[in-house]
Amino acid sequence: MKAPDGNKLAILNALNQGGFVSGQALGEKLGISRAAVSKHIKTLQEMGLDIFKVTGKGYCLNSQVGILNKTHIDQHDVEVHPIIDSTNSELMRRIQAKTALESGTVIVAEMQQAGRGRRGRVWQSPFGANLYYSYFWRLDDGLQAAMGVSIAVGLAVYDAIKALYQVEVELKSAYSPSVDRLKSTYSKA
Repeated sequence: MKAPDGNKLAILNALNQGGFVSGQALGEKLGISRAAVSKHIKTLQEMGLDIFKVTGKGYCLNSQVGILNKTHIDQHDVEVHPIIDSTNSELMRRIQAKTALESGTVIVAEMQQAGRGRRGRVWQSPFGANLYYSYFWRLDDGLQAAMGVSIAVGLAVYDAIKALYQVEVELKSAYSPSVDRLKSTYSKA
């Protein structure tokens, strides 16, 4: 599956404005048939976007999608992929290929097709619903220097998002203790 571009992206952007948009209006704006609009909508739905249709009204996104602004993000040394198998797998491939990586390399994606959760579980990642990223940092003192760093960083990001935007977020953890217990420990430190 590839990222929405061209007409698909134009349709997604039109739907992302809120409210209903008729297939006829989309078709006229893009110079395509209503049947082509319908096919593009179906592809977007297959990517996990919740788009519904009401006869006589048109198409509507169930909730707005936060689409990453690649131009703005690229100014901050963050590599943006609309769709990727896994941000972590991409970094691992580069490490195994002995590709030079700078500490602080960040790969971010709108959708992962082969993300992995804890204990081998599938990591569900529909397009535009969440932010998926992996961060590379070279440790000159070895792996022992990293113990607990990823959970501390994750909790700091969790706290910042919650404080700044009052958004309930979840933290994916590779550690066996529950995240709630770790949050409790972290907040006492």
